[in-house]
Amino acid sequence: MKSEFFIALIPKGPLRTGGVKAKGSYLNTLPYLPGSILRGTLAEWLSLTGQTQEIIPIVRRTRFGNLFPSCSEQVYSLPFPLTALECKAKGGFLNVP
Repeated sequence: MKSEFFIALIPKGPLRTGGVKAKGSYLNTLPYLPGSILRGTLAEWLSLTGQTQEIIPIVRRTRFGNLFPSCSEQVYSLPFPLTALECKAKGGFLNVP
């Protein structure tokens, strides 16, 4: 059985997600929240609530996609490719529900 869930995350404070710190003092960041962060957060929550035995089965059968910024919870956010083209006839892009 396959289920799909869409979530909206509203952070309570700033988030910095990025790779390993490069040489120098600059800390790079990503414009989205990687799914691996969500997976690790779920594993930590399961551990803190005494459900350690559930971590591996849940994580193995679940795919955690990336979380992209959106202007509201009702607007489904997708990564926007640099090669995207606007419609000449009607102008703009098709909204995805």
